[in-house]
Amino acid sequence: MKYQNHNFDQSSYERPHCQYHCGRQRFWKKSCRQGPDHKGRCGGHSECNPIKVGDHYECTRPEHAGGPCQSPNPDGSCSQQHSPCQPVRNLKFWRRHISYLVVVAVIVLIFSFSFAQIAFFKNTGIADIMLNPGPLSAQHATFTGQQSCQNCHTNHKDNFSDWFMSAFQHNDLTAACTECHLFAGDARVAHQGKLSNDRKTSLAEHNNIECVRCHTEHQGKTAELTHSNNQTCSNCHQNSFSDFATKHPPFAKHYPYRQRQAIYFDHLKHLEEYFIEEQYLTIKRDVEFAKQASQSCSSCHNIKNAQRAVKPKSYTQICQGCHDYQIKENQLTLLTTDLELAELSPITLSLMDESITEDPDQAATIFLEAIAKGEMKSLFNLSEQQIQQLWLGFNPIEAQLVAKSWASGESYAPEIDDKEDSNKLSGWFFGEDSNGDEAIFYKPKGHADIILRSWIEQLLLISRNKSNEHIEAAVEQLMEQKGPGSCGKCHAAGLNDKQLNQSSFQFSWGYASKSETGTILYSHKPHINLMGSEEGCDNCHQFNRKADTVSYYKNRGKNPYEYQNPFSDIRKESCSECHTQDQIVSDCTTCHRYHGPSSYKIGFISKPHIGGN
Repeated sequence: MKYQNHNFDQSSYERPHCQYHCGRQRFWKKSCRQGPDHKGRCGGHSECNPIKVGDHYECTRPEHAGGPCQSPNPDGSCSQQHSPCQPVRNLKFWRRHISYLVVVAVIVLIFSFSFAQIAFFKNTGIADIMLNPGPLSAQHATFTGQQSCQNCHTNHKDNFSDWFMSAFQHNDLTAACTECHLFAGDARVAHQGKLSNDRKTSLAEHNNIECVRCHTEHQGKTAELTHSNNQTCSNCHQNSFSDFATKHPPFAKHYPYRQRQAIYFDHLKHLEEYFIEEQYLTIKRDVEFAKQASQSCSSCHNIKNAQRAVKPKSYTQICQGCHDYQIKENQLTLLTTDLELAELSPITLSLMDESITEDPDQAATIFLEAIAKGEMKSLFNLSEQQIQQLWLGFNPIEAQLVAKSWASGESYAPEIDDKEDSNKLSGWFFGEDSNGDEAIFYKPKGHADIILRSWIEQLLLISRNKSNEHIEAAVEQLMEQKGPGSCGKCHAAGLNDKQLNQSSFQFSWGYASKSETGTILYSHKPHINLMGSEEGCDNCHQFNRKADTVSYYKNRGKNPYEYQNPFSDIRKESCSECHTQDQIVSDCTTCHRYHGPSSYKIGFISKPHIGGN
C-alpha cells in the first residue's frame, strides 16, 4: 500500500482541523486547490501566490497542480484569476458551537437551581425535587440545627460560586462524622487498626476508608445507618461466601481461650475433688454451696448479666465460704524474737537500706532500737505516703512499749477485752503470734485486705528494678500458697505475668474479661436463654483433660507461653448446628463488627454546627 506524500510541492494536503469546506467541492465534487482559510475565505480565486525573486515575481504553483502558470502581474498578483466560491461550515464547526451552547445551558440551569427561592420553584416543588436528596435518619435529623446541610456538606454554602465549585472539590464527609463520633483508633483505617500484625500488612491498601462506603444517609427517618449486609463486607473481603456452615473458614486455634486469667482456678479439681470428696467437705467448707457448684455452672457464674463473657460472681458469693479462714490464719510477720535474739523477716529486710541489712542480726537490733525511740520510719527508703499505706493502723506508742519490754527480757501481753474472740481480731499485733513466738505481725481482715495488698505491690515494684537476696526471699514468701493472707495461692501468676501487667504501676488482681476491641461480636445471653443455663454450657464448653493448666500457675506466670487453657477450642461446627440458612441468620454482622468500642465526643451537642446557637 502506497501512502500519500505530504510534501508541500507534491501533494494537496487536506486540513481536517479547518472548520470550512470548499464551495466547489459541495457542487462539483472538486475543491479549489488551496481551499478556504481559517476565517472561511475562498483560497481558490488565483492559481498561486507569486514570490519576488530579485527584480521580478515568479509563479509558485506546484507540479502536481500543473506547474508554473503564465507570468505573474507586475504588481506581484497571479495572472490566473477565478471567481471565488462560497465556503460552507463543516461538522466540526457545528459540533464546537453546539458544545458551547450545552455548557452555557448547564451553567444557566445550575444558576437557576441555586436560587430555588423563586416562587415558581417553591409553589411547584421543583426545587425540593431537584436539590433535596431525601430525609435524614431520625438520629441525625435531631442534631442538624440551623446549619442544616452545612453540618456535613461543608462546601454547600449560600453563594452561587461556592455551590458551583463544590461539584469539583472533594467533600470530606468522614471528617464531619468524627466531629461527633469517637473511635478507639483511626476512623479511616480498616477496623480502626485493631488487627493482628499479619492482617494489618495484608490490609495496608485499605487505609483511607470513608464512612459513606458502609453508611448511607438520606434514606428516611426509619433508616438503620449501622446495618450492613454481606455485600458491604465483600467490598474489601474478596473471599466472600453465602453459607456460614460450608464456606466460613475454621475458627482460629485456641479460640476463644487465648487470654490468660490472672486468678488461678482449677475447674477440674474443684468439680471432681474439692466439691464432692468427703475429706474436703469437713474442713471449714460451705457444704451446701459445694453440692450446688458441683452440678451447676450458674452457681459460680453470673448468667443474668452475661454478655461476651460470663463473669464469675464475687468472692463473697462463691469463695468466702471455703477460703476465708485460710486468708485470716496466714499473718504478715515483720519480726520475731525469743527475748534473746531477734530476727527480721525477709519482707522487712527488703525495705531497709542495704548498708543496714548486710548483717541481719545487727539489723534486727537497730530495728528494735528505732522502734523504742519512735524513729522506725528513718530505716526505710520510702516516701511518707508509702509508709502510711504500709503501716496503716500501726500503733507507734504500743510499739515502743513492746520494744522496751523485749529489751528487758520480758514478754509482752497485749490487753484484749474479749479473749475468746482474740483470734477474730485483725490489724497490727505485738506479742505472741499463732506459732507461739513473740512477734510484730499483721493479721488480715479478710479478702482484698488493703494493707496486705500495699505490701505485696510495694515489694513487686521494688523487685522490678532491683534484686538482692532479701528482695527475692521476700517476694517468694509473699507469693507462696501459705504466705501472708494466702494471696499468692490464687494471684501469684497474675501479679508476676509481665504481659498481664504492662503498666509500671498496675497489677492484675481481678478477673480479666475478654477484649472488646476486636472484630468478633458475641453475647452469651441469647444463647443461654435459648439453650438453657446448664445444657447450654456443656454444648460448647468441654474440658481438655490433656491440657497442663497447673504448670503456668505453679511457676507463677514467669513464662506466659506456658499457659494452657483447661477447655477445648470451640470449633465452627458447634455454631453451624444452629446457624444455617434454614434456621438462624448467619450474616457477617451477626457475629462480626467493623468498629471497635465507639462513643461520642464530650460536648458535641453544644457545638455551634450541631444544633447550637
